[in-house]
Amino acid sequence: MATPSNGSSVVQEEMLAARAIGVIRRSLHPAVRCSTMPRSSSAFIEDPRDVEASFRHAHERMIEIQGSGLMIAFPGMSSLTRHERCLVKATAAAQAEDDELVDNYLVQVAPRKEARPHLARAVAVLATNLAIAGHWFLDPILPAAALPIARLRGLDLHAQRVAWPSIAGGSRLRGRRLIPESAAETR
Repeated sequence: MATPSNGSSVVQEEMLAARAIGVIRRSLHPAVRCSTMPRSSSAFIEDPRDVEASFRHAHERMIEIQGSGLMIAFPGMSSLTRHERCLVKATAAAQAEDDELVDNYLVQVAPRKEARPHLARAVAVLATNLAIAGHWFLDPILPAAALPIARLRGLDLHAQRVAWPSIAGGSRLRGRRLIPESAAETR
């Protein structure tokens, strides 16, 4: 997958994330209508009904297994919940076919191991439908603060892009690989 060469790719990815979250929000809050979010997603996603049904099923199974479901905001809300941010990151990881990273993000949403496969299937359906419609997230970037947990969970970190804090101490993060790509390819 391509790395953004300018700011427009990042803006497009943010718009993609907002539209993907909109599909998830409508699946769990179908009666709520919002004039700022289009109801029809057919041009954006291949089969919104399939995605909506898979997230409803995952939400219901999560409630049965762990006593709580997805924390998803109502359609039209401008900020993302913690669960929605994790779902966007998991979707990007699913498009990159990185199952370990998908599980690493989903453990934050579904701590019970028995609930994660249902949610992983829903994320895979969303990622696949986005890809079929021609929408791709950029390679997922793991925050540097998550490295110790990722190592404990057995995530392969050799070719993983990591967001390291800038040297100047600013808040901007840059994605770099732990091992240069040329070294990772020779392994």
